[in-house]
Amino acid sequence: MIYILKIIWIFLPGAMANMAPLLFLNCNFLNIPINKKLFGKNKTWRGIFFGIILSIITTFLQKISSALFHNIEILNYNEINILIFGFLMGFGALTGDLLKSFIKRRLSILPGKPFLVFDQIDWIIGSLIILNFYTKIKIEFAIYSILILGTLHFFINIISYNLKIRKTIL
Repeated sequence: MIYILKIIWIFLPGAMANMAPLLFLNCNFLNIPINKKLFGKNKTWRGIFFGIILSIITTFLQKISSALFHNIEILNYNEINILIFGFLMGFGALTGDLLKSFIKRRLSILPGKPFLVFDQIDWIIGSLIILNFYTKIKIEFAIYSILILGTLHFFINIISYNLKIRKTIL
């Protein structure tokens, strides 16, 4: 169980970045598509901006609460630059999502339509790449992270759909 909590804790900034587009859906600030042809109409600068901001805030909150959660920390938040780490985790998660959207467009999958498995793990893979710059990632940790967080993401999507936060179930 502690291993699962460690995985959730380290990926929390990326997860918050990944959720930002839904959390700020009704905000018109930067509601401009990045590139409709490459990524689809749903990938906006608003999502990138708020995703990175939420990731930085989450990293800051992790740092100030590190005394409470030191037993599940993989990184020492007092030794890293939380602005850079938060930015990069958010950027990594959102870049993973953009890459998945790019692939979906090449496969003629419409924006908002499910792309099972990849919809659940895109942000995790992007975050893993960034995380690897801060700490050596063992392949087992990466695989467990993808499996655990991908499954958790799947169930969160179902809950979000039932709470009418998401328009589609997956």
